[in-house]
Amino acid sequence: MTPLTGLPNRRKLSDRLSYSIQLSKRESKCFAVCMMDLDKFKAVNDKFGHAAGDDLLKQVAARITARLRDSDMIARLGGDEFVIVLENIIVPEGAAEVALKVIADLTVPFELSESHIVQIGASVGISFYPEHGVTSETLLDNADTALYQAKNNGRGCFAYYHAF
Repeated sequence: MTPLTGLPNRRKLSDRLSYSIQLSKRESKCFAVCMMDLDKFKAVNDKFGHAAGDDLLKQVAARITARLRDSDMIARLGGDEFVIVLENIIVPEGAAEVALKVIADLTVPFELSESHIVQIGASVGISFYPEHGVTSETLLDNADTALYQAKNNGRGCFAYYHAF
């Protein structure tokens, strides 16, 4: 767990992805990996300081956790980067629906502990097992590529992984 947010860390995420791959392979199911980072987070840190940034990260973690099903997982990789694992996704639109709801949740203003109100956003990249990879590393890399596609599309949105 990461001490700041209480979310699973990179190691727990790796364990979960390995488990999800084994389970999905056995049951012929699909799951999604959503790589997300916060838009305008650096500006909050620069303007209000790291304590405000830490407060914001805690609130972001709580909002995302509240949006997910019990079977899903959110992990914090570091900084303002998060990964969401969505189990048993039947159609790609299922992952898109969650991504859009998380993005909308994170555009609602945050009140920080020092009485500052800030508005941020999020960008999300989505890859699917097994279509976009059969290892945790490949799924994460492809979700990261999709994240940069979302940022290039103007931020505050999601993108599916597409090989070039």
